[in-house]
Amino acid sequence: MLLDENRSGDGISAPGGESKISGSPPPNPHGLVVWLMTVLERYTRREIDDDQLMKALQKVGSYAAEAEILPEKLIIALKVAWGQVVPRAGRAARGMDDRLLARLVTACLDGYYE
Repeated sequence: MLLDENRSGDGISAPGGESKISGSPPPNPHGLVVWLMTVLERYTRREIDDDQLMKALQKVGSYAAEAEILPEKLIIALKVAWGQVVPRAGRAARGMDDRLLARLVTACLDGYYE
C-alpha cells in the first residue's frame, strides 16, 4: 500500500488526500494490520508526529467499528502490527515502551467507540 506524504494530516492518506480507511471494509482484520503497520512505520521514521499518530489510530478504530470488527480483534491487530514494526529488542532503544502501546490502544478504542 502506497501512502502519500500526509496531505490530510492523518498519517494514512492516499494520493489525492482521500483517506485509505474510507473504502470498503476488509473481510477480516488483516487489512487493519497492514494499515496499522504502515502508520507505525511512518511514526518510527518520524514522518508523522504524536498527534498525527493518535488521529490516525482513532480513524482506524472508527473504521473498525464501521466494518463491524470486534474491538478485541482491533487490539490484536494493533499488537500484531506493533510487534512487527517495533520488535521487543528495539523498543527501549527507540523509546517505545508499554506505556506508548497503552496510549495507542486507547486511541484506537476512542475512535471505535466515538
